[in-house]
Amino acid sequence: MTSAFSILPTPWIVPREGPAETKNTTAWMRIVVGDRIVTRVDDRWSQSARDQVVLSAYPLALWFASSWWRLLWEPAPVFALGPSPAWRMAHETAAVGHGFVWPRLRFVSDGETVEISSWASPHSESEPIRYLENVRAVLPVKQVEGVIEQFQALVLRRLQVTGPRVSDLGALWDEVQVERANPEKAAWRRIEARLGYDPDEAPEALVGEIRTFGEAVGQSSSEEIATVCGGRPDPGEVFSRILDSGRSDGVRGKFPALPTLRVEERQPPWQRGRQLAAQVRKALSLGEDIVTNETIANLLGVSSKYVKDDRPDKSFKSLPMGLAIREANSQIRVILRKRHPEARRFEAARLFADGLVAPESERWLPATDANTARQKVQRSFAAEFLAPISALGDRLQGDFSEEGIEDAAVAFGVSPLLVRSHLANNGLISPEAVESPDRRFAG
Repeated sequence: MTSAFSILPTPWIVPREGPAETKNTTAWMRIVVGDRIVTRVDDRWSQSARDQVVLSAYPLALWFASSWWRLLWEPAPVFALGPSPAWRMAHETAAVGHGFVWPRLRFVSDGETVEISSWASPHSESEPIRYLENVRAVLPVKQVEGVIEQFQALVLRRLQVTGPRVSDLGALWDEVQVERANPEKAAWRRIEARLGYDPDEAPEALVGEIRTFGEAVGQSSSEEIATVCGGRPDPGEVFSRILDSGRSDGVRGKFPALPTLRVEERQPPWQRGRQLAAQVRKALSLGEDIVTNETIANLLGVSSKYVKDDRPDKSFKSLPMGLAIREANSQIRVILRKRHPEARRFEAARLFADGLVAPESERWLPATDANTARQKVQRSFAAEFLAPISALGDRLQGDFSEEGIEDAAVAFGVSPLLVRSHLANNGLISPEAVESPDRRFAG
């Protein structure tokens, strides 16, 4: 991933009015994302286009500091109504305010990468400038962290030179640095962010319970489960329900022994999932054959009846995730929450994929609707394993009609939605043709 991201306030200019922090850090700002200049604007007053706009760096730096943990660790929401106002305040630069017209930047993390998007401004007679560029770039979390750190340092140096030397930004950014340097505190902040809370706003008892739970079942798994609980009216109740089910429910199974499988960790999640699916198909000598229920059941060591059961235990329906739990002697306990046979096949394949890639220290293997990198690997694996894109293309022969997609879905034992998503992810149909707006937003 080589996409660029930069925030450059230069040259500095000093307006006559305004608070000292804002006034002394006002500049001609240039923001670049990918190969586009986000700050390219149409200036209605001067009747010209330019690549920089007058903004104050201080409020943007203050927003980065206050949103740090959620910006970099809270994934996109999965609910049908889309992002809540609270989520948007922590992820979109429209929240920066302070009287400036900001570009419509949005930061969405999956825990490994950050998707940075921006949209052109709508036409408005009341605004003096209109942002012109539509932008989307996906960058590693570390790269985004580095750019923000450089920007913060630049703004703080400017305040040291021009004053005020003591500011809310300085105090808040110092606090963020202390938290980042402390593994325990950083883990606490990540749980808060996954739950959808600003620092110190989450129920302390719940965060503590999830942290303790993570020590027993794996930190990554606990963060995945925290993400599932986040954004709900009572996240504590959801977490308790997950714990109760994991302690008492499920079907006994066992992961099979397979040859060593290797994936390139630096690749995006969807590529890792596809690569893993191809290796598993090769290990099982499947070629491009249809994957039967018996094959899927064998991957989890359960009965094929359990995989295709269209009348599962109703108590599982209310669970927000499927789950496999590693136990002693390579045994596992499996809980499939989906009710329809096609969805259960997909969920079973996801759990198997997580068993392949998650370290042994991660005892709970959740399959959720969250937009984290771990869940993306699972979904990519299951799609390519159940319906290899080459075999899918051969069957469809360019017929992407509803009837053609439904026929292919029946043949491969998957849902029409999976077929459309798989085709879109491989560039064969438009993403807009896939499904509802909330899923399109989630990428």
